[in-house]
Amino acid sequence: MKNWRNKGITLLCVSMLVVIVAGCNSDSDAKSEVKTFNSDNIKEIYVQTDSQNIELSRSSNEQIEVRSTDKGVTTAEEGGSLKVNAPESSSVFNPKTTTVYVALPNQLYEKVNLTTKSGKITGKDSKTKELNVSGDSGSIDINGFEGEKIVTHMSAGDINLVGISGGMEASADTGNINISHQGEIGQDSSVRSNSGGIEVKLDPAPSSLSINAVTNSGKIESSLKSSSGPSGSDKELHAQIGKVTDGSPVLSLETSSGTIVIK
Repeated sequence: MKNWRNKGITLLCVSMLVVIVAGCNSDSDAKSEVKTFNSDNIKEIYVQTDSQNIELSRSSNEQIEVRSTDKGVTTAEEGGSLKVNAPESSSVFNPKTTTVYVALPNQLYEKVNLTTKSGKITGKDSKTKELNVSGDSGSIDINGFEGEKIVTHMSAGDINLVGISGGMEASADTGNINISHQGEIGQDSSVRSNSGGIEVKLDPAPSSLSINAVTNSGKIESSLKSSSGPSGSDKELHAQIGKVTDGSPVLSLETSSGTIVIK
Protein backbone atom coordinates (compact mmCIF):
# COMPACT_ATOMS: atom_id res chain seq x y z
CA MET A 1 0.00 0.00 0.00
CA LYS A 2 2.82 2.33 0.90
CA ASN A 3 4.57 1.62 -2.43
CA TRP A 4 1.41 2.45 -4.39
CA ARG A 5 1.08 5.72 -2.48
CA ASN A 6 4.73 6.61 -3.20
CA LYS A 7 4.23 5.80 -6.88
CA GLY A 8 1.14 8.01 -6.97
CA ILE A 9 3.03 10.92 -5.44
CA THR A 10 5.88 10.42 -7.92
CA LEU A 11 3.49 10.38 -10.90
CA LEU A 12 1.80 13.55 -9.62
CA CYS A 13 5.16 15.35 -9.27
CA VAL A 14 6.23 14.26 -12.76
CA SER A 15 2.95 15.46 -14.23
CA MET A 16 3.27 18.86 -12.55
CA LEU A 17 6.87 19.15 -13.78
CA VAL A 18 5.79 18.43 -17.37
CA VAL A 19 3.11 21.12 -17.17
CA ILE A 20 5.55 23.67 -15.74
CA VAL A 21 8.25 22.91 -18.32
CA ALA A 22 5.69 23.18 -21.11
CA GLY A 23 4.62 26.53 -19.75
CA CYS A 24 8.19 27.82 -19.68
CA ASN A 25 8.68 27.46 -23.43
CA SER A 26 9.62 30.58 -25.38
CA ASP A 27 7.24 32.74 -27.42
CA SER A 28 8.40 30.97 -30.57
CA ASP A 29 6.82 27.71 -29.37
CA ALA A 30 3.35 29.24 -29.25
CA LYS A 31 1.27 30.77 -32.01
CA SER A 32 1.52 34.55 -32.11
CA GLU A 33 -1.48 36.77 -32.64
CA VAL A 34 -0.68 39.62 -35.04
CA LYS A 35 -2.65 42.85 -35.39
CA THR A 36 -1.86 45.54 -37.94
CA PHE A 37 -2.88 49.19 -38.11
CA ASN A 38 -2.68 51.92 -40.70
CA SER A 39 -0.06 54.38 -39.45
CA ASP A 40 -1.28 57.42 -41.40
CA ASN A 41 -3.53 58.80 -38.65
CA ILE A 42 -1.73 57.49 -35.57
CA LYS A 43 0.57 60.00 -33.88
CA GLU A 44 0.91 58.53 -30.38
CA ILE A 45 1.64 54.98 -29.18
CA TYR A 46 0.92 53.73 -25.64
CA VAL A 47 2.02 50.25 -24.55
CA GLN A 48 1.37 49.05 -20.99
CA THR A 49 2.03 45.58 -19.59
CA ASP A 50 1.84 43.93 -16.20
CA SER A 51 4.56 41.27 -16.24
CA GLN A 52 5.23 40.98 -19.97
CA ASN A 53 8.32 42.26 -21.75
CA ILE A 54 8.02 45.00 -24.36
CA GLU A 55 10.07 45.03 -27.56
CA LEU A 56 9.89 48.06 -29.86
CA SER A 57 11.39 47.83 -33.34
CA ARG A 58 11.27 49.31 -36.84
CA SER A 59 8.64 47.90 -39.20
CA SER A 60 9.61 46.68 -42.66
CA ASN A 61 6.46 48.18 -44.21
CA GLU A 62 4.06 51.11 -43.73
CA GLN A 63 1.88 49.44 -41.13
CA ILE A 64 2.07 49.30 -37.34
CA GLU A 65 2.32 45.71 -36.18
CA VAL A 66 1.48 44.39 -32.69
CA ARG A 67 2.36 40.76 -32.00
CA SER A 68 2.20 38.55 -28.91
CA THR A 69 1.46 34.99 -27.84
CA ASP A 70 -0.46 36.37 -24.83
CA LYS A 71 -4.15 36.14 -25.72
CA GLY A 72 -5.00 38.77 -23.12
CA VAL A 73 -3.36 41.61 -25.06
CA THR A 74 -5.86 44.23 -26.18
CA THR A 75 -5.45 47.02 -28.72
CA ALA A 76 -7.56 50.11 -29.24
CA GLU A 77 -7.28 52.92 -31.77
CA GLU A 78 -8.65 56.13 -30.29
CA GLY A 79 -8.41 59.21 -32.45
CA GLY A 80 -4.73 59.67 -33.21
CA SER A 81 -3.58 57.21 -30.53
CA LEU A 82 -2.95 53.47 -30.47
CA LYS A 83 -3.23 51.86 -27.02
CA VAL A 84 -1.84 48.39 -26.32
CA ASN A 85 -2.55 46.77 -22.96
CA ALA A 86 -1.39 43.43 -21.57
CA PRO A 87 -2.99 42.64 -18.19
CA GLU A 88 -1.73 40.18 -15.61
CA SER A 89 -1.74 36.60 -16.80
CA SER A 90 -4.37 34.43 -15.12
CA SER A 91 -2.59 31.13 -15.79
CA VAL A 92 -1.27 29.41 -12.65
CA PHE A 93 0.80 26.78 -14.45
CA ASN A 94 2.28 29.12 -17.06
CA PRO A 95 5.11 31.04 -15.36
CA LYS A 96 6.86 32.02 -18.60
CA THR A 97 7.37 35.69 -19.39
CA THR A 98 5.80 36.61 -22.70
CA THR A 99 6.70 39.58 -24.88
CA VAL A 100 4.60 42.21 -26.59
CA TYR A 101 6.26 43.13 -29.90
CA VAL A 102 5.47 46.50 -31.47
CA ALA A 103 6.93 47.41 -34.88
CA LEU A 104 6.57 51.00 -36.12
CA PRO A 105 7.10 52.35 -39.65
CA ASN A 106 9.90 54.80 -40.35
CA GLN A 107 8.07 58.02 -39.56
CA LEU A 108 8.18 60.62 -36.80
CA TYR A 109 5.60 60.17 -34.02
CA GLU A 110 4.55 62.78 -31.47
CA LYS A 111 4.91 60.44 -28.49
CA VAL A 112 5.70 56.81 -27.69
CA ASN A 113 5.02 55.63 -24.14
CA LEU A 114 6.20 52.20 -22.87
CA THR A 115 5.35 51.06 -19.32
CA THR A 116 5.67 47.76 -17.46
CA LYS A 117 5.27 46.71 -13.84
CA SER A 118 7.71 43.83 -14.11
CA GLY A 119 9.57 43.12 -17.33
CA LYS A 120 12.27 44.10 -19.78
CA ILE A 121 11.76 46.98 -22.19
CA THR A 122 13.88 47.07 -25.32
CA GLY A 123 13.74 49.47 -28.23
CA LYS A 124 15.62 49.84 -31.49
CA ASP A 125 15.74 52.74 -33.95
CA SER A 126 13.02 54.73 -32.19
CA LYS A 127 11.86 57.84 -34.02
CA THR A 128 9.51 60.07 -32.03
CA LYS A 129 9.50 63.58 -30.62
CA GLU A 130 9.12 62.23 -27.10
CA LEU A 131 9.91 58.72 -25.86
CA ASN A 132 8.78 57.79 -22.32
CA VAL A 133 9.93 54.46 -20.88
CA SER A 134 9.31 53.31 -17.29
CA GLY A 135 9.09 50.21 -15.12
CA ASP A 136 8.83 49.12 -11.50
CA SER A 137 11.31 46.26 -11.87
CA GLY A 138 13.26 44.87 -14.79
CA SER A 139 15.51 46.75 -17.22
CA ILE A 140 15.45 49.32 -20.00
CA ASP A 141 17.60 48.95 -23.14
CA ILE A 142 17.17 51.50 -25.91
CA ASN A 143 19.45 51.26 -28.94
CA GLY A 144 18.96 54.22 -31.24
CA PHE A 145 16.67 57.19 -30.55
CA GLU A 146 15.99 60.13 -32.83
CA GLY A 147 13.82 62.85 -31.36
CA GLU A 148 13.57 65.84 -29.05
CA LYS A 149 13.58 64.10 -25.67
CA ILE A 150 13.83 60.66 -24.06
CA VAL A 151 12.53 60.14 -20.51
CA THR A 152 13.28 56.88 -18.67
CA HIS A 153 12.68 55.71 -15.11
CA MET A 154 13.24 52.34 -13.44
CA SER A 155 12.42 51.74 -9.79
CA ALA A 156 14.65 48.65 -9.52
CA GLY A 157 16.83 47.82 -12.51
CA ASP A 158 19.43 49.10 -14.95
CA ILE A 159 18.96 51.62 -17.75
CA ASN A 160 21.04 51.43 -20.95
CA LEU A 161 20.63 54.09 -23.64
CA VAL A 162 22.86 53.68 -26.70
CA GLY A 163 23.04 55.92 -29.76
CA ILE A 164 20.51 58.47 -28.53
CA SER A 165 20.16 62.14 -29.44
CA GLY A 166 18.25 65.16 -28.10
CA GLY A 167 17.42 65.94 -24.48
CA MET A 168 17.25 63.26 -21.83
CA GLU A 169 15.92 62.54 -18.34
CA ALA A 170 17.02 59.23 -16.88
CA SER A 171 16.43 58.16 -13.29
CA ALA A 172 16.64 54.98 -11.24
CA ASP A 173 15.85 54.33 -7.60
CA THR A 174 18.16 51.31 -7.56
CA GLY A 175 20.26 50.52 -10.62
CA ASN A 176 23.07 51.61 -12.92
CA ILE A 177 22.56 54.06 -15.78
CA ASN A 178 24.71 53.86 -18.92
CA ILE A 179 24.25 56.39 -21.72
CA SER A 180 25.92 56.85 -25.10
CA HIS A 181 24.79 60.19 -26.54
CA GLN A 182 25.41 61.58 -30.00
CA GLY A 183 25.67 65.28 -30.86
CA GLU A 184 23.56 68.16 -29.60
CA ILE A 185 21.56 67.79 -26.39
CA GLY A 186 19.45 70.87 -27.11
CA GLN A 187 17.83 71.33 -23.68
CA ASP A 188 18.55 70.97 -19.97
CA SER A 189 18.92 67.28 -19.11
CA SER A 190 19.45 65.13 -16.03
CA VAL A 191 20.66 61.66 -15.06
CA ARG A 192 20.06 60.55 -11.47
CA SER A 193 20.36 57.32 -9.49
CA ASN A 194 19.71 56.91 -5.78
CA SER A 195 21.84 53.79 -5.60
CA GLY A 196 23.96 52.92 -8.62
CA GLY A 197 26.67 54.12 -10.95
CA ILE A 198 26.30 56.53 -13.86
CA GLU A 199 28.33 56.45 -17.07
CA VAL A 200 27.80 59.01 -19.84
CA LYS A 201 29.66 58.97 -23.15
CA LEU A 202 29.35 62.02 -25.43
CA ASP A 203 30.49 61.07 -28.93
CA PRO A 204 30.40 63.21 -30.93
CA ALA A 205 30.35 65.85 -28.22
CA PRO A 206 27.80 68.68 -28.37
CA SER A 207 29.01 72.10 -29.50
CA SER A 208 27.90 73.80 -26.28
CA LEU A 209 27.15 72.21 -22.90
CA SER A 210 27.61 72.77 -19.17
CA ILE A 211 28.02 69.71 -16.96
CA ASN A 212 27.39 69.54 -13.21
CA ALA A 213 28.12 66.20 -11.53
CA VAL A 214 27.77 65.25 -7.84
CA THR A 215 28.08 61.98 -5.92
CA ASN A 216 27.52 61.65 -2.18
CA SER A 217 29.22 58.29 -1.76
CA GLY A 218 31.56 57.44 -4.61
CA LYS A 219 33.83 59.33 -6.99
CA ILE A 220 33.78 61.13 -10.33
CA GLU A 221 35.98 60.14 -13.25
CA SER A 222 36.12 62.39 -16.31
CA SER A 223 38.15 62.51 -19.50
CA LEU A 224 36.92 66.00 -20.39
CA LYS A 225 39.82 68.41 -20.91
CA SER A 226 37.81 71.33 -19.60
CA SER A 227 36.94 69.66 -16.31
CA SER A 228 37.13 71.73 -13.15
CA GLY A 229 35.97 71.19 -9.60
CA PRO A 230 36.62 72.10 -5.98
CA SER A 231 40.27 71.66 -5.04
CA GLY A 232 40.99 68.16 -3.76
CA SER A 233 37.41 66.93 -4.34
CA ASP A 234 36.52 63.90 -6.43
CA LYS A 235 32.81 64.03 -5.53
CA GLU A 236 31.87 67.15 -7.47
CA LEU A 237 32.69 68.33 -10.96
CA HIS A 238 31.78 71.31 -13.13
CA ALA A 239 32.79 71.27 -16.78
CA GLN A 240 32.08 73.03 -20.05
CA ILE A 241 32.16 71.78 -23.60
CA GLY A 242 32.56 74.27 -26.45
CA LYS A 243 31.50 77.88 -26.15
CA VAL A 244 28.98 78.14 -23.31
CA THR A 245 26.49 81.04 -23.09
CA ASP A 246 23.55 81.80 -20.80
CA GLY A 247 21.31 79.89 -23.18
CA SER A 248 23.46 76.76 -23.34
CA PRO A 249 21.89 73.53 -22.04
CA VAL A 250 22.97 72.06 -18.70
CA LEU A 251 23.51 68.35 -18.05
CA SER A 252 23.11 67.39 -14.37
CA LEU A 253 24.50 64.06 -13.14
CA GLU A 254 23.82 62.91 -9.59
CA THR A 255 24.02 59.71 -7.57
CA SER A 256 23.68 59.16 -3.84
CA SER A 257 25.82 56.02 -3.87
CA GLY A 258 27.94 55.20 -6.90
CA THR A 259 30.63 56.34 -9.31
CA ILE A 260 30.04 58.83 -12.11
CA VAL A 261 32.08 58.37 -15.30
CA ILE A 262 32.06 61.01 -18.07
CA LYS A 263 33.74 60.36 -21.41
